[in-house]
Amino acid sequence: DVAERQSSSGHANTFRIASPDFLAGLLGAPQPDPREPSVEHFWRLRRADRGEDYSCWVVRRGEETAEARVGYAFGSGRHGLTLIGWYGAGRPCELPLSYYGSDGWALTPGHSRPQGEHAAEYLGRRLGSETLQGCFDCHTTGPWPGAPPSLLDLDAGVSCEACHGPGGNHVRAVALGAADRALIHPGGLAADALTDLCARCHIAAATGPAAPGHTGLSQPEMFSTSRCYAASGGALRCTTCHDPHEDAETDVAYYTGKCLTCHDASAGQTACRVEPASRCVVCHMPALPGLVHTRVTDHSILARPR
Repeated sequence: DVAERQSSSGHANTFRIASPDFLAGLLGAPQPDPREPSVEHFWRLRRADRGEDYSCWVVRRGEETAEARVGYAFGSGRHGLTLIGWYGAGRPCELPLSYYGSDGWALTPGHSRPQGEHAAEYLGRRLGSETLQGCFDCHTTGPWPGAPPSLLDLDAGVSCEACHGPGGNHVRAVALGAADRALIHPGGLAADALTDLCARCHIAAATGPAAPGHTGLSQPEMFSTSRCYAASGGALRCTTCHDPHEDAETDVAYYTGKCLTCHDASAGQTACRVEPASRCVVCHMPALPGLVHTRVTDHSILARPR
């Protein structure tokens, strides 16, 4: 059913507690720092005063080490996964290496070479509360915890309520027999409203330095300014091609079928002169360089490719 499909998607698995078992499965051998080969990163198991085990990210340069307690992992790891920890007096920090699936570990976007030479300066980038809250807003569902690492009233990942609204309100409305069931149906939203709903988080994918060849725009921004989107009169929308309960389809033929609903030469519609019935997205929606180790599909849907 829908809930079961969604539970295995990238949306549902885009946040987790970075437990020792989880980190051990990702970070085996020490990793050299891409900015300074003499610096290496690894993890250690620590035990708190209350007896529970936790993970520490350790930076070593020569005989000097520095470490931060690892708390959260943002991202499913299929494209990328970034760790958040604490150092000093509970100050949150974004750790300097991120995991990029088959590409392994590499520098986290936005991290530059430290000015100093001490190990602690390679430990990561300090995060303000507003920035950290932005991470939770898109990678979890529910109130952001005011004092990490408390996760009370917080659902890991993007769950049902992120798009459909608070389930408690819906349950109460049904119990009262209310005509308004207090449930948001994204599929019933106007195209612009649906794009805005998706863009609340997917627009964040364009943050950070754009790679050469990238427009600097997010997918919702490119999509909403495309000629196809405007000419469809609201018929073309994010969910035309994407089921938010599943990972995005990767079969080129699947997307060709979507394009041909409006661009079928045999039905007298405007069609591509080069390949009228196959491989539409290969030319008209190519993969562009994104942030580090990522590719972003061009949603401008240009008639004449870049």
